[in-house]
Amino acid sequence: MLLAALVTLSGWPPAWIRTLPDAGEYRQFATGGPALVHNPYSERVLHPLIVRIVAASTGISIDAAFLAVALAMLAAFVFVIAMILRESGAPAVTIVPLMFTPLLVNQFERIYFQDLTQWTLIAIFFLALMRKRVWLALAMLFLAYLTRESTLILSLTVIGTGVVRRDARLAIGATLATVLAIVIASRFGARGLPNEHHVNEMVFLILKLPFEFGRNVLGLEYTVDEGDAAWTAPDDRLVEQPRQELGKLGLVEPSA
Repeated sequence: MLLAALVTLSGWPPAWIRTLPDAGEYRQFATGGPALVHNPYSERVLHPLIVRIVAASTGISIDAAFLAVALAMLAAFVFVIAMILRESGAPAVTIVPLMFTPLLVNQFERIYFQDLTQWTLIAIFFLALMRKRVWLALAMLFLAYLTRESTLILSLTVIGTGVVRRDARLAIGATLATVLAIVIASRFGARGLPNEHHVNEMVFLILKLPFEFGRNVLGLEYTVDEGDAAWTAPDDRLVEQPRQELGKLGLVEPSA
């Protein structure tokens, strides 16, 4: 845990971190609730509410509370992953190399975001399943959706797995947990501002599935910063680059 804190704190830049895209939405939620927050950020309720409770109960600033929650979630994530490794028969020390990758430092620079919280809840979900504590796993699935709606992909996978294995408790429990989470998140979302894309909320949620699959599984990048290399690249280069990258992954022929 100490190693995790030292490694991530080395990447902590308090001066500019608040200006990261979308960070203001989560900070606004933690400060004043969802009323002035755009959808879908207003539906991602759990992380900013935890931060708000920490700030209110300790008297520290909202920014300090975001940092404290990030440290706590990082420690919990590392601990749970170590438990999963031990449960699977691998030595817990296997997690040490993870601490020397840019992954955690990168996420720690995004402390206003809910990623570490979602990762921790999903890690507990898998640990609970490994220990056959289905109801705890379903509770984590419920909370993970309230952290970020992309958890729907995991929910659908769990429901499908339950159906295939004829595990009614898993399939029905995951369905109920997901539906309840969607209802609660939607209630918060209704109190916020419309999404900036001006798309129906249900359509937006459905389109998130291929969007998240492309970004997280295929590694596709949909947005760029004005003036960067992708922004100024000619069209033929932008067409050729993903073709080459998909070719390296073996998904298409490089010359296709």
